[in-house]
Amino acid sequence: MADAERFQLGKQFLQAFLVQMLHTGTTVGGDDLKLFGMGFEQAGDKPAAASLEMAEDPHLVGEPGPRIRAMVGLVHPSIETQADRRPERILHLQHLTADYGAFRSLGKDTLSVLKSPSPSKKIQLGFREHISKYKLQNERKRPAGGLIRALSAKVAQQFFPGGISLAKPASAVTVGEFVDRKSKQEHPEFTHMAKYKLEYLWLDGYEPVANLRGKTQVKEFDTFPELEELPMWGFDGSSTRQAEGHNSDCMLKPVAVFPDTTKKNGVLVMCEVMMPDGKTPHPSNARATILDDPGAWFGFEQEYFLYKDGAPLGFPKGGGFPPPQGEYYTGVGYRNVGDLAREIVDTHLDLCLDAGINHEGINSEVAKGQWEFQIFGKGSRTAADQMWMARYLMLRLCEKYGVDVNWHCKPLGKDVDWNGSGMHTNFSTKHMREVGGKKYFEKLMAAFDKYKNEHIAVYGPDNHLRLTGLHETQSIDKFNYGIANRGASVRVPHSFVNAGYKGYLEDRRPNSQGDPYKITSRILQTIKTVPTK
Repeated sequence: MADAERFQLGKQFLQAFLVQMLHTGTTVGGDDLKLFGMGFEQAGDKPAAASLEMAEDPHLVGEPGPRIRAMVGLVHPSIETQADRRPERILHLQHLTADYGAFRSLGKDTLSVLKSPSPSKKIQLGFREHISKYKLQNERKRPAGGLIRALSAKVAQQFFPGGISLAKPASAVTVGEFVDRKSKQEHPEFTHMAKYKLEYLWLDGYEPVANLRGKTQVKEFDTFPELEELPMWGFDGSSTRQAEGHNSDCMLKPVAVFPDTTKKNGVLVMCEVMMPDGKTPHPSNARATILDDPGAWFGFEQEYFLYKDGAPLGFPKGGGFPPPQGEYYTGVGYRNVGDLAREIVDTHLDLCLDAGINHEGINSEVAKGQWEFQIFGKGSRTAADQMWMARYLMLRLCEKYGVDVNWHCKPLGKDVDWNGSGMHTNFSTKHMREVGGKKYFEKLMAAFDKYKNEHIAVYGPDNHLRLTGLHETQSIDKFNYGIANRGASVRVPHSFVNAGYKGYLEDRRPNSQGDPYKITSRILQTIKTVPTK
C-alpha cells in the first residue's frame, strides 16, 4: 500500500473517531493527567496533521477536586475554540472538519501543539497510548485508562462491519491495528511485526488452594495475537507441585487471552496445565473436566481483605481492633476506608475493564479493610477464566503498594465478631430466565438440598469457620433458601419471585478462596438433575 493511501485511510479513521468522541460527549477526566498522544505525518512542505499530548501540570497534580478534563479534536485553524471560566480545566471544540489543521488550545502547559512536523518519508499512523505511569503528589502511581481503545472500537464497525475476527475484546484494538489489518486485506505484501510480551498464567498444584503462577515470553506478531496463534509452552512442574524432579516437564495450553494495558504490547494468557504430551490434562487441571453450558450465566461477588504488615488495612498498629462493624460497608471517608484501599480498588477496576473483563462493580465490605468486586460471565469456563484473571490483576497491582490480598474466608478467626469473606455466586440458566416457574424452583431447591455436601466439598476450604449461622451465613450442615434472606444458603431475589420465579438465584455458600471452575461446574451438575419438562 502506498504511503498516501495509508495516510488517507488513517485520516478517515481519525475523523470518524473524533466525530464519535464529540457526539458522545466523551471527556478525558479523573487522574489521567498524562493520557495519550496521537498524530500523523506526511512528506511535504505543509503539515498534514497535528499531534496532541495531555501533559502533567505541576500546579494541578495532587490538587483536590476535578483535575484536567478536556475534549480534543482537529479543527480548522480559522475556527476558534471556547472554554469555560477555567480554561486550564475544560477545552470545548466548536467544530470539526475534514480539513485537518492544528490543534487550538487554551491553558498554559495543558496541551502541546505540533504545528510543523518535519518532512518524513515514513508515515506514522495511529494513536500511541501512554501507558507509562505518571507520578501523583503522594508518590503513588497508576496506569492510564483505555479511553482511546474504547472509542476506536465503536468507530471500527464503520470500517470493518463483520469483516475482521478479533482475538481480544474490540475495546482493546487501536487505530493503528485496524489500519494494518485493512492494509493487509488489500495488500498482502505489506507486513509489520511487533514484539508482544505474553504473560502465561496457570494454577499450580498446591492444595487445598491453588496459587496463580506466571511467566513471560516475547514473540513477534503482526497484530495482537489471536488465541490459536499462541503456542504451548513448557515449565518446571517440580517447582509447582505438579511433577517430580526426575521428570519435571509440564505444558501450558493457552485457553483465553486478554490485553494488558500496563505494558506496551502486553498480553495476558490464561492457560490449562497439560501433561508432557500436550494432550492429556494434568490432574490439577480443574478447567479441562468441568461441566459447561454457554447458556448459563454466572456472577461472582469476590470478597477479600487487604493486608499490610500482617493486619487488615486500617487496623491499629501493634495489635488490637478498630471500632466495631457498622459503618464500613459501602463506607465513605478516611476513618472508614483509609487513604490507600480506594486507590487500589479503583485502579483494579480500570485494569479489568481495559483487559475486557466483565467487571461489574466494587464496594467496601462489612469488616474494616474488607472489599468486594463483582465479575460476570456466560458459560462456566468463560466466567471462571475472567474471575481468575481479575484475581491475578489484583495480586499484581498490590505488589506496587506493599499490600497483600488475603483471600481466606475467615482471616480474623472464628471467635471474633468480624465478618468472613465469601464469593457469593449468582447463577441462571436459559430455562431459569425464560421459563422458570414455582414448581421448577421448588424442585431445584430440593436438589440443592440433596447435594449440599457435594457443594460444600468444592465451595472453598475452611468453610466451617465461616458458615456458622452468624454474620449473614447459614450453618455448614444445613440448607435453606429465603426471599432476600442473606442468612440463607440460597438467597432468592424479590425480582425472581415478582417475575414468576424466573431469573437468577444467589448461592451464598461459596467462600472467597473457592475455585470458580469447580463451583460453577457443581452448580450446573445439580441443575442438570432437575427435569425441565
